[in-house]
Amino acid sequence: MIIGGGIAGVMAMVGVRKHNKDANIVLVEPKEFGEILWASYRSPFDETTAKDSLYSLQDVSKKNNATHKKVYVTDLQETVAILSDGSQLSFDVAIIAVGAKTKWDGMARGFDVGNDGTIQGRLAQLKKEGEDILASNSSSIPISRIA
Repeated sequence: MIIGGGIAGVMAMVGVRKHNKDANIVLVEPKEFGEILWASYRSPFDETTAKDSLYSLQDVSKKNNATHKKVYVTDLQETVAILSDGSQLSFDVAIIAVGAKTKWDGMARGFDVGNDGTIQGRLAQLKKEGEDILASNSSSIPISRIA
């Protein structure tokens, strides 16, 4: 089981699959997409960059013969994860690759529970962030929003 569908979680999935063709890999991530974070600062202002920075976790999982579960882990025990849909997932090994969180919604770290977890929802969120920044009276983003 891999918890987290960012770059680290996807690379863990690819690495496990490369070294074990028979492993039953389950990627647990509440969003349907992953995001190339270094594009996040440009994405709110450039729709092409925003679209190109998102990748489908369903597609990446399928390519690596893995399963993507669009849920949260609410409790992690020694060999069982309790998931937000009420189901349980047994595992032999858990890789936790959940990353960090920032206060700036323009950056993809963390999961905004107000967002529906879809690629279209993320694109709309990025567009709104860019519009809000461009409409502000300041030439910079307030530190309190990104620190």
